[in-house]
Amino acid sequence: MTAPAVAPLPRLDAIIDPILARLPRVLEVLRVAVLAAFLSLSAAVILHADETRPGWLPEALELPADFEVITERAIGSTLRMFSFSTAEDTAELFADWEEDLQLSGYTVQQDEDGIIDEIIEFSGPGINNAKIIIAPVGDGGREIIEFDASLQ
Repeated sequence: MTAPAVAPLPRLDAIIDPILARLPRVLEVLRVAVLAAFLSLSAAVILHADETRPGWLPEALELPADFEVITERAIGSTLRMFSFSTAEDTAELFADWEEDLQLSGYTVQQDEDGIIDEIIEFSGPGINNAKIIIAPVGDGGREIIEFDASLQ
């Protein structure tokens, strides 16, 4: 009984040469893929930077020109939190916002005692209930305004 014939192993250079011949093409494809990923990431960062106003915030609320976002969070599918700082007069801003919300079809809950001027509670299109408050003064004397909302 004779042992089956074993095919000879190919020479190492016969395996490596075709790989090395394709290496420049593979490196070019890899370079293009890395460049594309970098450009996509850069575009996403730029787009995110432009999206400083949350989409759920009523259009009736015009944010101050100098606002700087502190936090923007979504908790689950309906809870939203947003805060920013501003040097603008918040008492005047709140008075304007309250009127603008009412004119846009939102229901604004009034403080019965008239004591608290630093809170606006409202509900309306797309929002079950929301609260806007003035937080303690932040760095540099800028006021901090916080939004908490429960969306429909």
